[in-house]
Amino acid sequence: MALNRLLRREVIIVGLVTIITTKLWLMAKFATVQPADLWPWRGPSQLLGLLSLVYMGLALMAGARSRTLESIFGGLDRAVRLHKKLGRWAMIILFIHLLMLIPPWQAAGKPVGDLFIPWYSPTARTPDILVTYALFILAFLAYNKSLPYARWLGIHQLFGALYTFFFIHIIFVPGSITEFEPLSTWIVIVGAAGSLSWLYRILFFKRFGPRYRYAVQAVNDTANESFDLVLVPTERRMNYDPGTFAFISAVDHPTLPAELHPFTISSTPVNRELRFSIRAVGDYTQALRKIETGAAMDIYGPFGGFTPNHFVRYRRLVLIGAGIGITPFLSMLAYELTNNDFRRIWLYYIVRTPEDAGYDEEIRARYQQADSYIDYELWITKQKGRLTAQQIHESIGDIDDYAVMLCGTTPFNKAFTKQFLELGLPRERIISEDFAFR
Repeated sequence: MALNRLLRREVIIVGLVTIITTKLWLMAKFATVQPADLWPWRGPSQLLGLLSLVYMGLALMAGARSRTLESIFGGLDRAVRLHKKLGRWAMIILFIHLLMLIPPWQAAGKPVGDLFIPWYSPTARTPDILVTYALFILAFLAYNKSLPYARWLGIHQLFGALYTFFFIHIIFVPGSITEFEPLSTWIVIVGAAGSLSWLYRILFFKRFGPRYRYAVQAVNDTANESFDLVLVPTERRMNYDPGTFAFISAVDHPTLPAELHPFTISSTPVNRELRFSIRAVGDYTQALRKIETGAAMDIYGPFGGFTPNHFVRYRRLVLIGAGIGITPFLSMLAYELTNNDFRRIWLYYIVRTPEDAGYDEEIRARYQQADSYIDYELWITKQKGRLTAQQIHESIGDIDDYAVMLCGTTPFNKAFTKQFLELGLPRERIISEDFAFR
């Protein structure tokens, strides 16, 4: 099980980037004449600064919404999770890098204020200080989920601009990077890839990304705050795998902003109509709920790796959706009824109250068509308490040939993942998708 964790694609990518950066930095130290005070503080500080830079670049690549880069990370949903983790790690490492600069700075008789206070003295590193503080402030705001979506997007755009300035500044500062060509080439490649990924996302994605023009056919209320947005293509239709998602944008609408919002597809790729099942919890989704029939919508996608196609070698699937997390499984269930694969499926729809189960009737109508190869259970927590992996395991039996797909909040997914791992299910047979895209 530990080996399966180590072999996860994200770990391999970050590990390779870390090893390459560290090895090239060490080679640079042996290839050039270094000051006597390189250890124990100055050298590690330099390496941490470089790692922070490459992690930021990798984070920008992971969030680029590029179909090419998405395939490298195993789906945009996984790439976004890596983007958030790398951004956090990069800021922590950058902070440690700054702290480790203090001892050698003091040993050289220089004022510490030159490192942290802009214009502290004529020798203060004012541009570096200002950019660093700006990066920390923007990073803090980027993880503030209470910010409006549009403002959060703007912060990400500004962060990329600061990173580009930081990257260009680093490669021209005299030192190991400029003196050792292999290291400078590597940093230029990673930094340029990060900056270009940022430019693609903010300037070119809406024009050159995978775009399809649709029109609103209907808006149907389901349960409580949820509704279905049903679209039909006006030109070519989008092909997609069940369980994937897409970004939608209203075209020249008087009240809806043109910004892109991600939603999971709940229709089957067999049908011409494209359906999104949405929970109206913010200003944008509340306004989208009132959109008129015939309104033009641009659809960008499909994206994501949350699809049963990743588990094609397993003949039994356990699908667990909490609340609106049932959305991707609606697509999967409808598709399974048309592909004549007859894969064994257990579907659990977890809601708090019966009134929250807006898709229960739809699921029952479909799974009854499947005769005996699909089992479905509506789990109402107010009546039955919390569902556990142990209860599911006892119902299914042997774990040798099934895989698990989870869709819900981050705590929900983490809790079930931990429970299944404790039961002995290999990590490679568990895939999850979170609601939160930011």
